[in-house]
Amino acid sequence: TGPGYTLARLADGTVIAWGSGMAGGSGPTYPGSNAHRISGLANIAAVVGFNTWTGTRPVFGDSTLHSLAVTADGTVYSWGWDFGATSDTPTFQLADTPVAVTRLGASKQVVTNRLLTLALHADGTVWYTPGTLRINPPSSNARQVTGLPNITALAEMHNQQNVAAAIGSDGTVWRLLATSANTGPGVTDWTVSAQQMPAPPGVVQATCAGLDVTISPLLLNTHYCLAVTSDGRVWSWGNNAVGQLGDGTQTERNAPAAIAGLSDMRKVLATGGMSYALGNDGRVYSWGGYGDNAGAALSARLPANSMGIDASLLTPGVVPGIQD
Repeated sequence: TGPGYTLARLADGTVIAWGSGMAGGSGPTYPGSNAHRISGLANIAAVVGFNTWTGTRPVFGDSTLHSLAVTADGTVYSWGWDFGATSDTPTFQLADTPVAVTRLGASKQVVTNRLLTLALHADGTVWYTPGTLRINPPSSNARQVTGLPNITALAEMHNQQNVAAAIGSDGTVWRLLATSANTGPGVTDWTVSAQQMPAPPGVVQATCAGLDVTISPLLLNTHYCLAVTSDGRVWSWGNNAVGQLGDGTQTERNAPAAIAGLSDMRKVLATGGMSYALGNDGRVYSWGGYGDNAGAALSARLPANSMGIDASLLTPGVVPGIQD
């Protein structure tokens, strides 16, 4: 998903979309729904949405508006505003039909944040595009992120910054920070640096969200992370203004700590202030939020439109009404 739209991969390997804010990706209406099929995609294994536009379909160029799909053989496709992170020869125009991002190579996972797209290869290396973006004549290349161990997965990052995270085969977690510099008329060079994050040993899945103060000291830090370790425990660290760490407080904490009451978990999701965990028993747990229980339907533990942070949201609770 992205703000304003949703993508879905069907069992036959095609992709459909619905919503009001997606850039590009036109196609025929999907029968029996208000969705449409994305033209030019087949044998798709995964889709990735990223879109900061929440109005109607945009009519002007904005580099943050694009979506990605990965085929079963690892080919990456992109559509939306083509601004260096998408096609090999950027058009700086809206691409309605997906185009192959061949310079990224065969990829088993991709994430995208604003101007940057990162791809994980089967050999454990991570690549990003654009490495260098040239306006005239238009061109864009891909570069490898150096300083990383063998990477098994890219962590989900729910923010609008040029930042991502990666999980090493040794269970370490790495922050990937992107910086840019103008190196000539119409030329921008991107560098992605790797910094090891504080994390518990044996991480198998991780997710981070919020604005990271390491990008700029002027930002209000809202960044936090959740991780699942091989023993099924959930760990949290970072900002805790709305109880998103699940430790019963609203105190920021830089050191990871296991969340009480969560065991035998298989996946976590951080969304900026509201946190979720999926157990191996098929139950969903939630915690954190902004005190009004609006927008995310956290649980029935808190009446809608209450004032302040309800103590019941500072620790995980089962979301009622869903199972398996």
